Amino acid sequence: MYGVDSVPFGGYGPDPDGTPGLLERATAAEIRGYYDQVLNQTFLPSGRVRFLGGVDYLGDGRLRGIVSGKERIIRFKTLVDTTYLEGSIPATSPPPFDVAPGARCVPLGELVHLKEPNDGYTVIGAGKTGQDACIWLLNAGVSADAIQWVRPREPWLLPRYGAQPGPGLPSTLELASRALEAAAGDQPGRQARPRQTDRAGPDHL
Repeated sequence: MYGVDSVPFGGYGPDPDGTPGLLERATAAEIRGYYDQVLNQTFLPSGRVRFLGGVDYLGDGRLRGIVSGKERIIRFKTLVDTTYLEGSIPATSPPPFDVAPGARCVPLGELVHLKEPNDGYTVIGAGKTGQDACIWLLNAGVSADAIQWVRPREPWLLPRYGAQPGPGLPSTLELASRALEAAAGDQPGRQARPRQTDRAGPDHL
């Protein structure tokens, strides 16, 4: 699901855990290495791409160095703002709520740096980050009774079986088709068409 069309990513190998029907997942290091390869071996040698790292874009062609604070101007014909739909993540954004004096509030990545146990843990948010935090704490041996999970609503989850590229694309399209049929069935005066299948995907995330 990652990458650019001109540079293949991954070999579509089987899941190392041996779960039938699932493909392997790339590690964070593999994803970073892939985009380093795309940038330095494809984009930059083409002469059509210039990479400007370590800067913030201020608008109107103005750039400011993150470390130096120096500003510069670039010229362009067309601006494509790929941050338009960019979400905020706890690692780079302050919490959207007040933190009581004496309470410790950290993003998920800081959990691995804890030096001593705590009396309890409160995980806020029902998204993937919140789920990862709960799973990490449980795998680290923290009792479920010591974890409070605050979530505004129940999350919708898609199984990995229905979100795979390459050889797994048929199951991905099948899940998308079923989701559309279910949505159509919820509309007034519409009824989803029954679908027959002899294949059941594993219920794994």
